[in-house]
Amino acid sequence: MPQSSPFNNVQELIAYAKQNPGKLNVASSGTGTSVHLSAELFQTLTGTKLTHIPYKGTGSALPDLLAGTTQLMFPNIPSALPQVKGGGLKAFGVTSKERSAGAPDIPSLEEEGVAGYDLSTWYGMVGPAQIDPAVVAKLNQALQKALNDPSVREKLISRGADPAPSTSEEFEGFLKSETEKWRNLIKANNIQLD
Repeated sequence: MPQSSPFNNVQELIAYAKQNPGKLNVASSGTGTSVHLSAELFQTLTGTKLTHIPYKGTGSALPDLLAGTTQLMFPNIPSALPQVKGGGLKAFGVTSKERSAGAPDIPSLEEEGVAGYDLSTWYGMVGPAQIDPAVVAKLNQALQKALNDPSVREKLISRGADPAPSTSEEFEGFLKSETEKWRNLIKANNIQLD
């Protein structure tokens, strides 16, 4: 939220949004992006209605958020944290289920009373379907080593990322779960690409 926002916490925002459906503009980095789906999940879990304003990327959306043209946004931590630390934006919560190591002073939306809210930005490595399992194992071992290296972890955390190395089997299960979760949200909210 812009620093000029009259809201001081998530519950004030929800109360206003429920009393004024569609009056708050929520910026996103484009239709179907994680930033957009974060807002859709928020609306679903809180029973609110926001007006979605899609931009062509976070870099285009943030200036309007800072100026108060749009009233809220669910940007990823690395793009928003400098503005929060600099005093331009208010951060009401991170979208991950738990606090981020990169922003430990910001509570999760779950902590702030939005039960069931969990949207974590993640990165993973994928390859061709027929890749040799020995190659997968070797790549996974190298990736685990890198992500567990203290200097690498420190750099990632300082940029708002929370390293979470996993096995290739765990990652495959995670991908299936994420695909189902977001497919259901997209269908339930009839989200269409522009």
